[in-house]
Parts: sequence; C-alpha cells; structure tokens
Amino acid sequence: AYALLQADRQWGSSGAVDYAREAQGVLQAILAHEMHPTNTVLVGDWARPGDRWYEGARTSDFMPGHFEAFAAATGEPRWGAAVDRLYAIVEALQARHAPQTGLLPDFVRDATGAAPAPAPVGWLEGELDGQFGWNACRTPWRLGVHGLFAGDARARRAVAAMTRWVREATQDRPERIVAGYRLDGTPLSRWPSAAFTAPLAVAAMLPEASSQAWLDGLWDALVALPAEEYFGDSIRLLAMITLSNNGWTP
Repeated sequence: AYALLQADRQWGSSGAVDYAREAQGVLQAILAHEMHPTNTVLVGDWARPGDRWYEGARTSDFMPGHFEAFAAATGEPRWGAAVDRLYAIVEALQARHAPQTGLLPDFVRDATGAAPAPAPVGWLEGELDGQFGWNACRTPWRLGVHGLFAGDARARRAVAAMTRWVREATQDRPERIVAGYRLDGTPLSRWPSAAFTAPLAVAAMLPEASSQAWLDGLWDALVALPAEEYFGDSIRLLAMITLSNNGWTP
C-alpha cells in the first residue's frame, strides 16, 4: 500500500496503472482483515476472536510513518488511532520490560489491553518470541523513520533509548552488534547481521543519544558486512536508502 502511494506521487495515476485506486483497495482490505477493533495490528489475517493470538501483536508491524501516510491518503481516522495505540504499547514495553535497553520483543501479548507484555516462550514462533529477535530487529528502523520524517517526539524517545543502550553495550564499536538480544541486553548470538545493524543505523540518524562518529561507524559496518539471505540484505538496502538521504514519504 505504501509503495503504491509512493508510485502515485512519483508517476501519477493517469497512466496504465491507477496507483492511487490500487492503494485504496489494499488499504480497505488491511482495515477489514488485518486490524483489531482496538486499532492494533493483528499478527495475521488468520487470527480470530477467542484464540490466543487475536489480542497480540508483532512489534515490527508498528509502522507509524506508513499509518500517517494512509491517514492522509484516505481520511480514515483509524490510522491515526493506530499510531497512538502503537506508541502506547511501545512506551509500556520499554518502561516495564526493557527500562535499561529500550528493546522491544518480537511479539506482544495483551496488546489490546492496559498491560501489554512480551509474549511467552512458544507463543507463536519459538522460545525467543518475547525477545529482540528476527522480527523486532526492524523496530529501530520502523520508528526511526517516523522520527526523522515526521519529527514525532514519541519515536525519537523510543529509538534514543535503544541508541544509548547499544552504544554502551558495544563501547561505540558497531561491528560488535550481534544478531539478537534478550530484553535485558544479553546477546543471543556471537555473529552480526545487517538485519540488526541497519535498523540501529537509522535510529542513529536522530541526534538524541547519537553522534556523527557513531553513525559513520554504523554505515562502515553495513558496507563491510558480507551478503546475506534476502531478509538481511533487504533491510540493509531499505535502511541505506534512508541513511544516504534518498528516502522520502508519499
């Protein structure tokens, strides 16, 4: 949906493809099938009322910049409500479950309630469902771009907490970032991945808790990392588009 909105802005919708109309169709489907009535994002369109996943969420689906673009394109107030709800969840998770690191878990249980919490072991994918793993690795990027382009103070606070922690944990050496952490900062591996380094580089573009030397070092680390499977390299590319000042919003 976001790509279609960008295509409409880039090329217009009077040619062979009506990008704006296609975007509207996708957005209507997302609201109908992928959003909870309380305006959280379902973990999938297969989640149904009464099952344990219906009240949960995946933090990497928290894309406030996208949601604001959807609100502007449709006039639908639910998108703005989704932005507010996701930040309430982020703030609760950071304050109660990761006060020293600011890290977010892959999955959240009770995302629709007053006390969202990291998912327990085996909630959906495995034993690390409640840790900063291969889903949540995207959150510094998802929130970071919103802080950059919209200047949202909630986004800036959230990613600043992550930046402060990772700089201390690595002693300002980006090559020491590894693939996965527990919410208390304990490493889950000994090797790096662009899927983790790249989002933290986007977070470092915000001045809070960051520095130019830290940001430059993250860029150099991304360039030096070897090629990975599609996941890590896709995240690396998308992050580097923003890092190189080539990102834009529809």
